[in-house]
Amino acid sequence: SSWRHFSTGDRVAFLREVQRDPRAGDALRRGLRRWSVVGWALAAVLAALEVASLSGSWPEDRVRVALREGDYAGALARADAHELPDELELLVRRGAQLADAGDATPGGLEASARAALRAGDVELAIAALDLATLRGRDDLRPVRDAVALAADGRTEEARGLAAGRASSWRGELDSFLARSPRIAPGSAPAR
Repeated sequence: SSWRHFSTGDRVAFLREVQRDPRAGDALRRGLRRWSVVGWALAAVLAALEVASLSGSWPEDRVRVALREGDYAGALARADAHELPDELELLVRRGAQLADAGDATPGGLEASARAALRAGDVELAIAALDLATLRGRDDLRPVRDAVALAADGRTEEARGLAAGRASSWRGELDSFLARSPRIAPGSAPAR
């Protein structure tokens, strides 16, 4: 006996019942056929919903792929043709801007982020770091997070992150954090 089958005795009793009255077997087949149709119909509905969901995110996914490949012109063309979330739209625009301005390789994006941070353009620095991480520079994620925390006024958290995992950026981050307002522990940052 289990959750899927009756006991052996119950199954033997059912076979004897079918032998006496074949309509019991026919009723079982009809019931199984109905459940089969319901199962296939449910699977078809779920598959249609999944296809609709995937097709709706297709333009956004293509833009992200273009950004990962460093095809900023292609990402910009796709962004112009489709409605994108604001954050992704901004990243596409900044990527095109950085590509027009110079080196759009991951190393060039890192250099652009350093220059933007020194110039006080936090938004551009974060965008360049985001683009570099999309291009495979995962080592820049802690730097990006530290800059974003500091930009949100959470300088103590940013200092902790910068001290721990962003050592090659120590000079730029220390300079940036020195310019950022200090927030007293436990107080909420101004937004």
